[in-house]
Amino acid sequence: MDSCNHAEKDSRVQRAMMLLAYATGVTITEIVRQHSTNRPKLERCIDKALALGALTALDGLPRSAPPEITLEARIWLTSLVCRKPKEFGYSSELWTNKLLARHARTYCRGAGHPSLARIRRGTISKILHKSGVRPHKITYYLERRDPEMEGDSNLAYLRRSRIEPAKRERSASRVDSVL
Repeated sequence: MDSCNHAEKDSRVQRAMMLLAYATGVTITEIVRQHSTNRPKLERCIDKALALGALTALDGLPRSAPPEITLEARIWLTSLVCRKPKEFGYSSELWTNKLLARHARTYCRGAGHPSLARIRRGTISKILHKSGVRPHKITYYLERRDPEMEGDSNLAYLRRSRIEPAKRERSASRVDSVL
């Protein structure tokens, strides 16, 4: 079985190689390092092989049920991201996955999307990634600046840049006079 000829799925070949390494006595830590995987994934594969047989572990187990989040719920979630959290009474300027998940869990039933009742940050991240929306990168409404304030901040910076060196010179001359 060569993984380059694409006769077998890469995931199946990787599981087979990990199980073979485990059967020959290679440590779990070394297998994880050799195959660039993680320990829980390897342990699940080994547990399946011991409980159900090696061939079943190679194929993996199918999901018990299809994903339950509806397309309409995904669209509603994505539309939330296009609005500011401040519109919903939050103090944050940008959505975080944690805040969006909490908001979705709280208000999903009222919006007619009960499939989001148990949504978590990871699922939010996957949904937004697939839709191409990145709420933490939206800064266009933060870029609005008051032109008068812009001048005031520049003036404050110039004052500070002139005052700070003068303060340092005075304190240095005081130290010299004491010595």
